[in-house]
Amino acid sequence: MTDNKTPYAAARTAAEAIRQLNHDTLNVSEMTAPEISSAVRSLAEMIDRLPQTFEQLAHHLEKQQKAGAVRMEDGRDPAEPVGKVLTALREAVAITEPPNRNEWGTPGGPLSLALAEASGWLFNMGAEFGDEETEA
Repeated sequence: MTDNKTPYAAARTAAEAIRQLNHDTLNVSEMTAPEISSAVRSLAEMIDRLPQTFEQLAHHLEKQQKAGAVRMEDGRDPAEPVGKVLTALREAVAITEPPNRNEWGTPGGPLSLALAEASGWLFNMGAEFGDEETEA
């Protein structure tokens, strides 16, 4: 996945992959419905994994703060800024997590639900028949 196996490197790799996907979908001459379906299903899977990532990042920041290992560049007490980050990360969890955390196959927030809806329809779409193919 990443060369040095750090969470930061994995996040950078994910961001770069989305940038590349944006370029690829902009520059490709056409995409078939099955190709679009595969891409949407993969993106839905990625979105559904984000709540765990956000929660784990919040956990690590809390741990660092409790250990006194967080400092602000301007010298002020980091408690309030850390609190704001934790609130924002937990809001991201709430936006993306499934309504019932025990049902991980269930789509999460609005983005995940929209992708699940698109994926459901796309799954039943095929590409045009080739010259030598028929419906029969």
